[in-house]
Amino acid sequence: MIAHWATIWVAEHAGTALQVSNGWIQSFMERNGLVLRRATSKSKLTQKAIVERGVKFIEHVQQLIKEYDIQYSNIYNMDETAVFLDHNRNTTLDVRGAKDVHVKSFGLEKNRFTAVFAASASGK
Repeated sequence: MIAHWATIWVAEHAGTALQVSNGWIQSFMERNGLVLRRATSKSKLTQKAIVERGVKFIEHVQQLIKEYDIQYSNIYNMDETAVFLDHNRNTTLDVRGAKDVHVKSFGLEKNRFTAVFAASASGK
């Protein structure tokens, strides 16, 4: 995140590209008293707050569609996900006491492709 923000800030203010190394990030964190921490708690929105935010978002989108006269046939939702060609599990079922556990594999645990799914708001 720090590298992302720094790159954007430099591009906007200096008009140049910033090359950020891990060493630069580490030094930046030390200079500014920052450390990586694991979250110890998370707060959750109430069910009511989630619904209210969802309704506000839908109303806002509907207002934009009306304001800019956007046709439903021009509105798409798209998502992409990685599809792995082989499982990457190191666990399997075996009998208790087995010394060696062999798992068959294609050897493609790291190979994957990206699947993209899209839908039109018009349903076509």
